[in-house]
Amino acid sequence: MKIAVYTRVSTDMQSTDNQRATLKTFCFARGWTDVEYYDDRGVSGTTDKRPELQRLLNDAKKRKVDVIVVHKLDRLFRSLKHLIETLDEWSHLGIKFVSYSENIDMTGPAGRMMVQIIGAIAEFEAELIRSRVKGGVQAYIKKHGKWGKSPLPEWKIQVIHDSLEKKIPYGVIAKELGISKAVISKYKKILMGA
Repeated sequence: MKIAVYTRVSTDMQSTDNQRATLKTFCFARGWTDVEYYDDRGVSGTTDKRPELQRLLNDAKKRKVDVIVVHKLDRLFRSLKHLIETLDEWSHLGIKFVSYSENIDMTGPAGRMMVQIIGAIAEFEAELIRSRVKGGVQAYIKKHGKWGKSPLPEWKIQVIHDSLEKKIPYGVIAKELGISKAVISKYKKILMGA
């Protein structure tokens, strides 16, 4: 049985090593030894331009894999629609899917239902972040009369959000995204209410 393990991190300052190590142990415990790794580093989950994901999708279409394993749903899928369409295609190809963190195994109907529920929750959370940012930007403009430069692209806002939650220093985030610490502080107020 051929196993494909997909890992992804949003910035170059992060590493896929933890995801890879966890999934390597998981596969070994299942007796899966024929494992190939697909690692996207420094790539936002909101973009289609993920080289290793494209390679994985191509290998799946050619039926070169039997099971696809990810650490977490949001590492692979960018939206509920993407999740449902991709899993449906894999199901027709006879490819099984496992998400380690959510404990989802697509070999049974309960796993399929859980994927849809978790995907809906993840999409709802992303929509809340977008809504909060939009409202925060409008409130900032109303209070200060202007924003300054144009608001950041959505993928950069997501990286700021994720990095702040992980308590990554402002300087590291700013350097990685090519923005100032002041911009991060501005978005922290919008995203975290602090």
